[in-house]
Amino acid sequence: MPLSSVFAFESKATTLFKSDADASPGEEEESSSASAALRERRRRRATTTAAAAASSSSSSSSSPSDGGGEVPPPPPAFDYDSPLPDSRYTQALSTTTTTTTTNNEGGLSVASRLRDHYDAVFGDPREPDGRRFSFDPWHVKAGEGKDGEDAPGLPPSDDEDGGHHDVAEGERDAASAQVQYSLTRAQCSDFFPEELFDDLADEMTALGRTIGLTATTNPWISMYMDGDLQNFHTDAPHGPMAWVLGLTRDADFKGGETVLLRPEMLDYWRDFDGSRGLESPSILRYVPSYELGRCLAFDGRVPHGVNRVDGARDVRNCRVVAHGWFADPQVCWFGPWGGGMTTTTEEEGEDGPIGGEEGALDDTLRPLVEALGDGEIGRVTGYLAVRIVISPCGEVSDVRSVCDTLMADPEDFRGVIGYDESDRPVMEDACADVRLTIFEALKGAAFSEGDEGRSAVVPFAFS
Repeated sequence: MPLSSVFAFESKATTLFKSDADASPGEEEESSSASAALRERRRRRATTTAAAAASSSSSSSSSPSDGGGEVPPPPPAFDYDSPLPDSRYTQALSTTTTTTTTNNEGGLSVASRLRDHYDAVFGDPREPDGRRFSFDPWHVKAGEGKDGEDAPGLPPSDDEDGGHHDVAEGERDAASAQVQYSLTRAQCSDFFPEELFDDLADEMTALGRTIGLTATTNPWISMYMDGDLQNFHTDAPHGPMAWVLGLTRDADFKGGETVLLRPEMLDYWRDFDGSRGLESPSILRYVPSYELGRCLAFDGRVPHGVNRVDGARDVRNCRVVAHGWFADPQVCWFGPWGGGMTTTTEEEGEDGPIGGEEGALDDTLRPLVEALGDGEIGRVTGYLAVRIVISPCGEVSDVRSVCDTLMADPEDFRGVIGYDESDRPVMEDACADVRLTIFEALKGAAFSEGDEGRSAVVPFAFS
């Protein structure tokens, strides 16, 4: 199996670098070398970022006729696109529409056709339709576990507190009574005709490939009526990115936003400012309930939910979404590589790029993976998808971040990791170092000569 087909790996434990001042006898030479390496990394960050910005500026001003310019991936695509050295943690991505051209009538949006089927089923309330019975009215309280057991994570009961007084009297009962999920849902594969479901699956996997994720879980279709909501939860096991496709038409409700805990709340005490108070917009993100055809993808590791819907009592005007999780990171190739292929993953056999191209990428990735795991660079968690643009002469002309949920592993945070030549402290920035290492490696990749318009998305999953 080519190296380029496997990218989920754990970063190895790292060794703590000490500053020269803290070095104990016998460690001065090693520590001095480490500090020099750190200073060099910090210098490379600055110069590489400036060079990437200049390259991006010159590329974006080039016309197709002059042979330069950034080649975007084919639509649909998400809105995040940054020079890799400038990339930062991005909690949510969105796209304006998703379209398919499988029919002969101009290619209606797959979302429109999904909604048309929904309307056909629910459009006439006086006409019975057995297809409605595939929906499950799903109401779960936070304290309800499987098979009659209590849900995990509840506070201890009053008699289990052990005298620590960190649980208020009655808190367990109050937590158990909270609504965790309230909505009506069905599996898309059960509700939609096979051909339409296949179009949805094709559309979402095509969208996922633009960020290096080649599969989606079996999606759900959910409707939210008056009072429905999803309370805060996380979905870390399902895939690197959750997705929600808007199927609402003629909305007659308030609320229904996707609610995400802001990243700064997940590290609240690091930069705590006791001089000011915070209110909900500073604590939570409220992403509007997108109407027909718009897709939101977000980091499912972050506590999130759906804000309570108010007003909708008719299934024809309530919040309706399809949703699932993107999964299976693989290198995805775009453009005219081999065999007339325009979009594929390297697992798709004869339609994939020729073996030499995979080999060229493997030659770049082997030392890169070793560098990311050798312990010199701090540990990170999360997912990073990098798009490389290949010029006709085979050189990499641009390296872009199209999805970035990297966060430094807090168990490996080292604070001040050295001092520069002016004796100023050098702070660890593990995410920036990982991005820079990947940028420098991929920028030097070499491929065969070919047509304009070639690119590849290379995924990196850190756990």
